[in-house]
Amino acid sequence: MQTRIVKLNFKKNQKFATVGATSCWHIGNARSRQDKIEAMLRRWKRAKTPWVNLGDTIDGIYRTDKRYHCETTTVSILAQIERVAELSKIAKDTMIGTIIGNHDNTISGEIGCCIKHMLHQVYDHSNAEQKYLGATAMVDFQCPEGMCRGLFAHGRIVCNSNTSDPVRDRANDKVKLQRKLQNFLADFKIVGHGHKSIVVKPEPTKALTIGEDRKEKMVDMFLRPEWCAMSASMFASYGNEDYPSYAELAMYPPQDIGYLEIDIDRSGNVVNIREMLVD
Repeated sequence: MQTRIVKLNFKKNQKFATVGATSCWHIGNARSRQDKIEAMLRRWKRAKTPWVNLGDTIDGIYRTDKRYHCETTTVSILAQIERVAELSKIAKDTMIGTIIGNHDNTISGEIGCCIKHMLHQVYDHSNAEQKYLGATAMVDFQCPEGMCRGLFAHGRIVCNSNTSDPVRDRANDKVKLQRKLQNFLADFKIVGHGHKSIVVKPEPTKALTIGEDRKEKMVDMFLRPEWCAMSASMFASYGNEDYPSYAELAMYPPQDIGYLEIDIDRSGNVVNIREMLVD
């Protein structure tokens, strides 16, 4: 696991600094929202926001893959890598890490690590992959009055409760995410892969159980109260009548499109994780 230190720059009266997290661009797929990706990166460039890419930046699907369809995956793997590099250059000065996703890893046996190739196109120095690349990243953010540790990963966590009660589904997804991440020690934990925006605030978690009297009741769960979040994708999972998306094939509801911004105060406390959803 990578560990690095990043100093957050605060102006004199600035109350908090922001860290960005984005996932699942799926460049190469016709549904990739490249206009929204570019707008997000330009926003972070203007604000000098440190950011992490949480994986699946390319679609990485060959013609022999059962998911391949000419109307969906429209450009070659090398063209996908070149486009990711072109986009990443927009805010390359503030990028602090790139995680390898399952789609990125699919073609590694054929052409080598595609994200490594991408980083060499973005940065001139030969040790770009040592500085930016990893399966998981642990980052210590230095603030004027303290420090905050963040965990970033692709996750391979799927939180897609799908019943007739959306409120209960949302609560179940938050508990699933918190349980999956409870063994990692960090002040906040951000994962990609799920194509869903979920933010769990550091509040005591309760669960429904059956007591000895055979009655249902809510009890406290012994999970550490901490910030956990899953980043949405930059990939429209529905909307093409000619060919169903991955989510549709799996009978999941439409997924969220957007990214996350983590606000950290001068003492190193996470103030908020904002879900930056886009249309």
